Amino acid sequence: MAIVNQDTAFGKDSAEFGKKVAARVGIRVVMQEEYPKDAADFTPLLIKVKQAAPDLLLGGTYLPESIQIARQLKELGISLKMVALTIGPDQPDFIRALGKDAENFMSMSEWEPGIKTPGSDRFTKQYRDAHGEDPVYQAAGAYATGEMLEEAVRRAGSADRAAIRAFLAKYEGTTLFGPYAVDERGFQRAKGAYVIQIQNGRKQIVWPKEFSTAAPVYPMPAWGTR
Repeated sequence: MAIVNQDTAFGKDSAEFGKKVAARVGIRVVMQEEYPKDAADFTPLLIKVKQAAPDLLLGGTYLPESIQIARQLKELGISLKMVALTIGPDQPDFIRALGKDAENFMSMSEWEPGIKTPGSDRFTKQYRDAHGEDPVYQAAGAYATGEMLEEAVRRAGSADRAAIRAFLAKYEGTTLFGPYAVDERGFQRAKGAYVIQIQNGRKQIVWPKEFSTAAPVYPMPAWGTR
């Protein structure tokens, strides 16, 4: 596996987490390299990826560079068995920008419209009516945050910050966004995430299996055979 990541906190953390998981499951990392957050041409970096000859490419990326990396992988004729980019394939603009070339790219999602949670059907319908497309997980997370704050104020009977924090530290339940519970540090310990893949122009959940809406396409077809 090769790892490329933006030289920001998010990119670095994504790369380090990817390395830890790879080591745990026995995947050898053959290359890791960072790029500046204002990078626009990834040709030199992707040539290094090609020379390292990995099966998989993991990118600690945001949407703009995800789109450019996908474009330049095709331009350079670099075909891999799997490409997973942290932020990009999960966003509608990735598909709009790349069209059919977005096919089979993978990403992570915290929530998808097809996952049944309290209020998910109503939220999805209202979002579609307002914006003409499915909500992304960032929208669902923001909405659920508002719901949790409202519930905390109601349960605490006050808008006092200490009272709200005390409630949120102990509360366990399920929101629009999914299960909620935090540890003593305030870190989420109940909610999982999902692997998505673009298939036929739409996001599909391919893991965990109990939530999957499609089987993963692996390996990705080579550019010349699509």
